[in-house]
Parts: sequence; structure tokens; C-alpha cells
Amino acid sequence: MFQLRIDFMVFENWSVLRHVAPFVRRETGMREIDLYRFLRRRTDEAPQEWPTLHANIANGADVMAPIHSWSLMMDDLRRFLVTEVGVPAGSPLDAVLAAQLALLPSYGRTFPDVVDLEHDVTGWTELIIAAKANGHLHDWETVVPRLGDLGPGVLVVEDPDDIVGTSIGQSVEKNVAGWNWEFDSSLSRASVAAAQFTDFTTDLLITPKRNTTDGETGVPITLGRAGAG
Repeated sequence: MFQLRIDFMVFENWSVLRHVAPFVRRETGMREIDLYRFLRRRTDEAPQEWPTLHANIANGADVMAPIHSWSLMMDDLRRFLVTEVGVPAGSPLDAVLAAQLALLPSYGRTFPDVVDLEHDVTGWTELIIAAKANGHLHDWETVVPRLGDLGPGVLVVEDPDDIVGTSIGQSVEKNVAGWNWEFDSSLSRASVAAAQFTDFTTDLLITPKRNTTDGETGVPITLGRAGAG
């Protein structure tokens, strides 16, 4: 259970596979958490088949940085999803992997990063959010169209909070205090700005509670990147 918790934090909370997993669910019916469990089990059983994918799953939470490269990991992941999970190879899979890759931090990146996608991953994600809000929290995949049914889109990724400079190599556990790898894009969730992590954590965990009005915190927090949920 501890290992599953760590995997979920890396894949979902730190967003390493957050956009790939719903795509797999819509294509195959496999739930996100089941995909995460299956990834670890199969890559542990045959690490030589997916060396970079296995390296990131086995050691990613310890280093919190790309092992070899995110691009090589995505190449392994593409093969894994097609051969082990049964995801159809094609432009929808390529589009969601390209979007996911664009949202992972690595040193030397330049911004803004503009990614042309053959299918609109942002629009598709918004359809998922709308379906969940309209009573399909647990069966959204039955009402949302496939990504392949959507036309092309563009993903623009920026890093105004210096995620690359502040968040690579941080402890995976810092996510509970607001640390994340959320770049600024139409796929990003609302989060605490990187520049406020220290004050936010200090106020949350150390500073005694002060008298505040309802809805206020001791340190004013800016919630940014409130696009996709």
C-alpha cells in the first residue's frame, strides 16, 4: 500500500502520467489506479523489456527527475500501452503522449513551448471535467467521445513560476505542502505558486493559527493555473 501511494503521488499528483491514464481508460476501460498498479507489476517482472520506463517507475520517486530522459520513457510507454494494455497505436495515442511529455520538467527547456497536436487534448480533458460535474464522476468514459474523434489542437506551455529551477529533485512528499510540476498551460490544475511554497508550508505546519476571517489563511496564497481540473 505504501508503494501504491508513492506511485499515485508521482503519476497523478506530480502529473507524470496524469493525462495518459484517462486516455487509457477511455480506450480500454482500465481505471487509472489499475493502470498504475499494472505498470509497476509488469515492468518489475520484465525490466529488460522497457528499461527506461522501468527505471523511472522503480527509482523516479527517489530522484524526482527524469532518468535518462522523459522522451525515452515515453517511447517505452508507447510500446507498453500497445503491447501490454491493448491501446490502439495511432495519432490519438501519439497526441496524448506528446502533451504529457510537454508537461514534464527537465533542465535546458525553453519557454514558451508550443506543441501542435493532431487531436485536441485540452478540449477532450475539458469534456471529461464537464462529464464528471454532470453526474458521471465514476463512469465518464461512457459519455465522453474518444480523443481520436476530436480535431487538432495546440498546447502552449510556459514556466512563469520557474518549476524547472525550483521543483526538480524535490522530495516526492513535498506534494502534500503544495510542491508540484504544474507548468502554466491549458491542461494545468490550480496550485500554490512556486514562489510561495516556503511561506505556505511554514504557515501551514509551523506558525500557530491566527485569528482570520472565514476563508482566509495566515499567508495570502495565489492559486494559479486554474484551467483543467
